[in-house]
Amino acid sequence: MFRLRIAGIVIGVALCFYAFSEFRIYSSGTSTPQVLTMAEFDAESGIPNSHITLTEFDYGVDYIYEQDEKTRKFERAWILLTLPEGQNTKRPVIAAFKVDGTEDKLNSMLMASEITGVLTSGITGGSKIRNQVESLIPGSKDDVLTLQVDRGFPSIAVVLLSFAGGLGLLAGSVVWQGVAMMA
Repeated sequence: MFRLRIAGIVIGVALCFYAFSEFRIYSSGTSTPQVLTMAEFDAESGIPNSHITLTEFDYGVDYIYEQDEKTRKFERAWILLTLPEGQNTKRPVIAAFKVDGTEDKLNSMLMASEITGVLTSGITGGSKIRNQVESLIPGSKDDVLTLQVDRGFPSIAVVLLSFAGGLGLLAGSVVWQGVAMMA
């Protein structure tokens, strides 16, 4: 029973954390993406909208990818976005793609003249991936933004249900522990 209570607490905390991170994105954006050129985006002092369609940009030369060890399929890829003609932006922007295919599929994705996604702070992925992606970034890595391409904008219903579920699991696990101690 003790392990079940601990699992309830851990899952409850994870759901609350997920709800909080999704709410941060939800509260700083709109369900309809804002269309911006890379130059307009670079001129902004903050993040105007966390849900954007980016146009008039170039992809960096190098990219980092994650590959399934068994199937050798590309799963995800990260590439630096620049202003046209390869000029760096004031604040580095990394595009993160879900590839689910071959290098040819990734290359066809990199032919897109506009990309839509959700902006998040920092670099997504594990520490090994973060270290590799940082090698793509010129200068300071402190203010990096990641454009998670084709990621859906969060729904307030999902945010609220996740938060309520997390709180329910936490409360249930704590109350259950209290009842078990009284018995």
